[in-house]
Amino acid sequence: EILPVYELACPPGAAVALHTLFEEDPVDAVTFTSTATVVNFAGSFAGDELGTLLANTRVACMGPVTADTARRLGLRVAIIAGEYTTRGLAQAVASHFNP
Repeated sequence: EILPVYELACPPGAAVALHTLFEEDPVDAVTFTSTATVVNFAGSFAGDELGTLLANTRVACMGPVTADTARRLGLRVAIIAGEYTTRGLAQAVASHFNP
């Protein structure tokens, strides 16, 4: 018997919420923990809109596979965690902003 207990889906209203967030104040960093998070995030914006919105935002990825996906979708990756965990990602972001 197959029990679906995990689904990678963008929550309803995410696109509107993200647009609102980026229109209000500058965003210092956006973090991605997986390829799916990058794809869902990028899917909330028109192709050319993404580069403009993230011009002054650092893109941080949990590991090289996630970073490759981000680059393929047109994002400029500034931070890649050395330890491929959420803790490693948080440490990489903190180190980037406070060397």
